[in-house]
Amino acid sequence: MENVDGAMRETIGASFDAAAGVVVDASGAPLDSSSLPLSSTPCTEGPGTQREVQIAFRTDDNSRSLERILAVWDQAGYAKDRAMQEDIRYSESLPVARVGIKDTSSLDGLIHLTSTSVCIPPA
Repeated sequence: MENVDGAMRETIGASFDAAAGVVVDASGAPLDSSSLPLSSTPCTEGPGTQREVQIAFRTDDNSRSLERILAVWDQAGYAKDRAMQEDIRYSESLPVARVGIKDTSSLDGLIHLTSTSVCIPPA
């Protein structure tokens, strides 16, 4: 699970690094990918757990940040998809199986990012 958690934090950290300006939460506090809480959820495809993080944040320029973050995911080799106004990237071989991002700046001023790991089999 440590490898998966590290990969999750690395992907989110690269996303934050690509953003335009400082990444802050809804209250304006800076976010650090190394301290984000990761939750565990049951796998949908069988026994085991998946790690997940859901983050709402804003930057100096949400629109530009969204473009840059998507470019980072594309360069990492994720396949592109889009559904329900959310940009999704997925992989069948990377530890982070799915990342999604949705810009709701016009509603709440925030970008919503979700990251889900591969299924981790029971020990």
